[in-house]
Amino acid sequence: RGLVSRDRRLESEASAESINERQRELSDAMSGGAQTLAAYLRRELDLDGKDLGGLLPLPRQLTTEEAFEPPVRLEQELYEAWNGQTFAGYASQPTFWTVCHIPWLEDGLLGNDPVATFSTKTPGKRNSNLEDLTRDLLRHLGGLPHIRGNVTAFSDCPLARAYWRRRVAVEAAAQASSGLTVDSAHNALHRSGQVWETFILIAIKHLTVLNHPKARAALVAHIATTPKITRDGVKESGQRLARRGLSYSLGMLSWDELVGIAAGARPTPSARRSGLGRRIFGR
Repeated sequence: RGLVSRDRRLESEASAESINERQRELSDAMSGGAQTLAAYLRRELDLDGKDLGGLLPLPRQLTTEEAFEPPVRLEQELYEAWNGQTFAGYASQPTFWTVCHIPWLEDGLLGNDPVATFSTKTPGKRNSNLEDLTRDLLRHLGGLPHIRGNVTAFSDCPLARAYWRRRVAVEAAAQASSGLTVDSAHNALHRSGQVWETFILIAIKHLTVLNHPKARAALVAHIATTPKITRDGVKESGQRLARRGLSYSLGMLSWDELVGIAAGARPTPSARRSGLGRRIFGR
């Protein structure tokens, strides 16, 4: 909050100057390399002298490109290293991921060019705009919850996103009766950043009924079988499932029914009858 405001136009002159000064300090820390940035983060988060070795282990050193935008195979590798090592409640918090990055920086696992790793993806290239540089770093370190809300850790932080994309794929495949493997689900969610962001945004903010594991899996299956699906297509599919969830227990519908709803198929008479008496309230 001290580094980025929601609307700079609403800041007082003194507050704006304070933000500018803090951004310059952060920029200098990034220019100093991984160790300097890690020391800055420890100081700002009051973590000097604290042992952070018990956090998530990064299985190997990452290239700048991998850290900036993890490929699907690396996402699988990270999930396997982290599965069972943390709780969903922690992994959904931007601060958790920010703190995790400190020992990774200190151990040299993210290279020695923080500007490239967290802002430009190109070693030696620098973003001269302090506001953009700061926002890039904060998004990549964990997120900007006071601006982007709860979705930020799932969507904006590359390594957090890697963990969540593979986790959602694993959970979706476990719910599917047929036709959806972990890898096919993961590849589908990784296929387009816009599709993933839309998927996670509607599940967290707009259509929370989709957090029913079976319904979420049906939406993932629809994405996996629709290679050219757009952001609007994901929204419409989620809305169809959510509308059915207002009247019927999605957990009681068959897998084929849920996938059909996600795809936009009209329910058959027998499918409509199978939902009678399954109305739920207060989900």
